Amino acid sequence: VCRLMSGDMKIIAEVAVRNAWWQATPARCEVQRTLLASSPISAHSDDADSDDTTRERDVRDELALALAGNIEVQMSAGFADVVTATEVIEIKHWRTWKHALGQVLAYHAFMSDKSKRIHLFA
Repeated sequence: VCRLMSGDMKIIAEVAVRNAWWQATPARCEVQRTLLASSPISAHSDDADSDDTTRERDVRDELALALAGNIEVQMSAGFADVVTATEVIEIKHWRTWKHALGQVLAYHAFMSDKSKRIHLFA
């Protein structure tokens, strides 16, 4: 989990360590080629790939349960996927990270007391 938006330096340091590990991983190039070769999704909704066994709503429900958060919290900017006591969380497939960024920034405008978090899944 990477919370770069909130400026958490401890997380940034952890990301740097994990990135160094990833760069040294022998299978890195093969994994990257496989990911880049996969066909992009055509839309950014939950059901863009109906064969995908891991859907946004499944990840959302599991994350909300693990964090004791509320799901689909309504606000003027839309519906936040998960809201906990300390975070507003947007969940997206990794290919649609840009959508998640815009959404979490919009939700944070209405919940400025909470940290912004993007949770990506594959």
